[in-house]
Amino acid sequence: MRRLLQQEKLIAPGGLRLRETDSDVTVGPGCCCGLEDWRDWLGLLEGDVPWLGHDPSPAIEVAEPVVRLWPDGGSEEGTASGPCLEIPVGDLARILHTVHDELQGFLSLAGQWAARRVPSLATDLVTRLGEDLAIGAPLPGGRAPHLL
Repeated sequence: MRRLLQQEKLIAPGGLRLRETDSDVTVGPGCCCGLEDWRDWLGLLEGDVPWLGHDPSPAIEVAEPVVRLWPDGGSEEGTASGPCLEIPVGDLARILHTVHDELQGFLSLAGQWAARRVPSLATDLVTRLGEDLAIGAPLPGGRAPHLL
């Protein structure tokens, strides 16, 4: 744990994975995309497209009132085809708040685990994970309502 905390930055390879259960379309992050970059998805609220890695190369298109995501085909502009996942732009903030809630839950569990296993490093671990994975800071725009 000490060696981990000595790293310049903690990263978590992978990223957000989205799945549409009705169509069974799943869009996962490509390689070189890390969970530490999850907040890049906030750019979609402004029409900015986050980079989701390559191999596969997920593709994103912002086409009001939806955002379309393809599992692969984002390496060259205009090459995405086949089944895609569509997210209403209005749902993005709620989805990202849910992601934030889940990451905060992870951070809490990591703190509980560290308190039992490495109590002298627990606070440092939680602090670093919160900072490096961009978990601690609130999301801009306040709290989105939860849907039941």
